Amino acid sequence: MSYFIQHKGLKLITYGWIGFIAENLLLSHNRDIIIQRIGDKKYHILYSLLSTFTCGFVSYGYFKYGRRQGPIWFNVQRNRLLRWSGFILLSTGYVGFSQFFPKFQSPFAIQPVEKETNSRSDGGRELQEKGFKLREWNFHPRCPLDFKTNHDLVNEVSGLERVTRHPAFWSLGFTGVGLALTTMYACETVLFGMFGVFALIGSAHQDYRFRKGSGGSLSMDMEAQTSNIPFLALLLERQSWKKLINELKLTNASLALFLSWLIYARRIKKLSLQ
Repeated sequence: MSYFIQHKGLKLITYGWIGFIAENLLLSHNRDIIIQRIGDKKYHILYSLLSTFTCGFVSYGYFKYGRRQGPIWFNVQRNRLLRWSGFILLSTGYVGFSQFFPKFQSPFAIQPVEKETNSRSDGGRELQEKGFKLREWNFHPRCPLDFKTNHDLVNEVSGLERVTRHPAFWSLGFTGVGLALTTMYACETVLFGMFGVFALIGSAHQDYRFRKGSGGSLSMDMEAQTSNIPFLALLLERQSWKKLINELKLTNASLALFLSWLIYARRIKKLSLQ
């Protein structure tokens, strides 16, 4: 236990994360007061400097003392529950992030076009009399990214908002915890696992500020329809699973699942070689 407590990497990563979360909470909580005293520009400069300083502690501790080294907490190779839990959470985070990108689609489109028939052709006239329409297929290239948006859903709950009010926070949190469960090193577990803690604290505090009208807004109607905790609104039937699936960018989600599997397999393979 003393080795854990005294390890430089673990201390730097832990203290850096605590400092990062603390300064974010303090500056965010007192946002209006600080801006009134020093101005909006200086407030954001202060925010950036403190965040850079604390992130520097975390980065130095990880790359110098904690990257695939240091104290070992558990053997992931022998624990299927940890491995598969890590993969599920990692995939959930990647699928969440994939929904922020434009919709991926096939770079080619095939559309049916009605074909004009020759009225002097007995075969063509016979088919038309029977109600058949002669068609040909129009094949043309298109952009592999669909930038169109559904204007009917503006100012309404849609997409990932049906899962959580803070999809960016929780996509980051799920990804981090997923990575934390696929390593046996304590430094890496703390480094990545703290993203989940940050998501929980940060999203809850943002709700608190928005209820007060500081930096945003959270109406009673919006709060009643959605939830901060992921999937809670769906489980309580405040939201519809069917609508969520219809609104998801399924191609993006499929690519995200494939990418998460590659990363998961690579991490597990590296552990087996050590």
